[in-house]
Amino acid sequence: MLAIYNSYTYHKHEIDKKLDMVLSRKSFDPQLCSLRQEPVTELVRVGKNLDADLADYEFIGMACFSEEGARALRTVYEGCQEASTGPFHEAASFTRADITDMLQELIDRGYLVHGLEISKGWREIHSRQDVEVAEAEMAAMPQGA
Repeated sequence: MLAIYNSYTYHKHEIDKKLDMVLSRKSFDPQLCSLRQEPVTELVRVGKNLDADLADYEFIGMACFSEEGARALRTVYEGCQEASTGPFHEAASFTRADITDMLQELIDRGYLVHGLEISKGWREIHSRQDVEVAEAEMAAMPQGA
């Protein structure tokens, strides 16, 4: 299960890096009001080269694997490690691959990879100043929050 975030679609901003974008298999239009309660969605593409205008989410770099999912990831990784030559998804080679390349490999092999949509309760950390802002926010929170 990948932690995914869709706020970039509402306030696109200049950034100095390529985001890990995600395309999901949605059965609803996110621009319309919905009674949809389930924040989990099946993912079909993951990577930095996915067009941000087509993507539904950004992968924030956090994931949780079930025992079965971790076993599948390990098995596929070891198989690719032994057999891969040349480019590997968005990477120049398997040895230069990113986690998103492995996740896409799992998807391409038919494994279900899901995303858990988050909307609040986290903060991006890119610098020491970001850490200081987060620490100040946490210090200002009421006890027990």
